[in-house]
Amino acid sequence: MEIQFLAIDAGGSRCRALLADSRGNITGRGHCRSSANACRFGAGRSEESFRQAVREALSPAPGTKTVCCATSRCEGEEKFVSSITGGPAEMLRNSEYAAALAAAGQEYGYVCLAGTGAGCMSFCPGREPVLLDGLGPHLGDFGSGFWIGKRAIEAAARSGWDPKYRTSLARELGRHFLGLDDISLGLAFVPFLLEMPDRSVIASAAAVTARCAEEGDGVSAGILKEAGRLLCETLRCLAVNIAPWSGPLPVVCAGSVINSPIVKRAFEEEFARALPGYRIARNLGPQIMGHLLLGAKETLGAAGYASFASNLTKQKEMFS
Repeated sequence: MEIQFLAIDAGGSRCRALLADSRGNITGRGHCRSSANACRFGAGRSEESFRQAVREALSPAPGTKTVCCATSRCEGEEKFVSSITGGPAEMLRNSEYAAALAAAGQEYGYVCLAGTGAGCMSFCPGREPVLLDGLGPHLGDFGSGFWIGKRAIEAAARSGWDPKYRTSLARELGRHFLGLDDISLGLAFVPFLLEMPDRSVIASAAAVTARCAEEGDGVSAGILKEAGRLLCETLRCLAVNIAPWSGPLPVVCAGSVINSPIVKRAFEEEFARALPGYRIARNLGPQIMGHLLLGAKETLGAAGYASFASNLTKQKEMFS
């Protein structure tokens, strides 16, 4: 029976699906950026987001087995996939950290992941992976999109208190969230936050913060630089204190936040100071590519996997 691989990248803010045949050719794509019925793990991880992205990526294939490669929390994935393809489905679960490691072509190392949430995970030879942070928006996720969004809202709320707090975030976040031109005294944000918006909504302020920083807003730039330093500090604590290895292992940086210019630059500056001898590995593609590689590695033989991986990495433009 023919095999195809369906990678599902369910993040805090969006869900993406990518379909590849057994030779590593991309044959389908799906995307859902938000969900009206967000779950407690984030809008991108809701059942609605999962189903919309998968439905867009798949087409009927009754003589084909679909191997689903994902970090997923939705029930009945295999049954739902089979209802579309008409063929059998199997779910292979891998962490988003393992997918990021695979997408960088690494077997061992430390992964620093920062999107809507944030955390670092170790993959040391002969040891179980260890996660540091990933504690969620109320307890951790230091340096994440949510962390940046929350700090940006706080800065906007007191922008009018004193000239030293002045920031263009008051205007831009007022427009972004409330359709208002000025929230510099902060009161307009109170009812908005009392509604407990999904963490992906708060994290959306990270992009606004980046834009304000690029336009010269010092407060915004300071928030982003602090995010980069915090992400590196989590990595340092993991590599030096929690899960050290006898020699430096490669470091993989994954996620939209840590790879944004100002955060990345601050992270790399702190990285050079705090972790001398370590190196940052080059990403061959996004996490969703890593999910496909992990699924193919577990399913295909060595020769089949080598051909799959070689062909897949030549199609980077298909991952956007």
